[in-house]
Amino acid sequence: MFSLPKLYFTHDGKDVEVSSASTGISGQSERYTYVLFSGLDFKGFEFRILPKSVRTIVDDKLAIKRQIPIGDRLFDKYFSVYYNDRDKILKFLDDETKSDLLKWAQKKPINKISDIRNYDDKFIFCVYGELKDRYEFEQLLKSAIDFYDSHKEVLLNFSNVAI
Repeated sequence: MFSLPKLYFTHDGKDVEVSSASTGISGQSERYTYVLFSGLDFKGFEFRILPKSVRTIVDDKLAIKRQIPIGDRLFDKYFSVYYNDRDKILKFLDDETKSDLLKWAQKKPINKISDIRNYDDKFIFCVYGELKDRYEFEQLLKSAIDFYDSHKEVLLNFSNVAI
């Protein structure tokens, strides 16, 4: 009764869920919209991309979480990137993928990138807020699917194993 509608579909043989959710406690929660791919095998590769914020800067300075610059000054200005394999992250953060993420980062005032990461057997692509129109929804799906496809291609090239 209290759950939001969800869209389910399959992409490349993987289950995909699209919905909106909130973080935090009531009254102070923040809404986000996400695309979640399930049933993946990342072969030990881990990454997380967060928007640059006071929290990520403080975490880095206090060595709580060390962000690792990817060497693109504009991209590093907007995003904090965490990963365990530099070759793989640089391969799938190609110019096209970075350009797409920077378009999200420069949107005002909402629907900016909230969190992009893999964990367990999942990959999630989140933006702040609820999407209001078909164009934003299509943009989110395209970005998440393109990012997933790029990620998959890199893993296939590095390991010759399907994810």
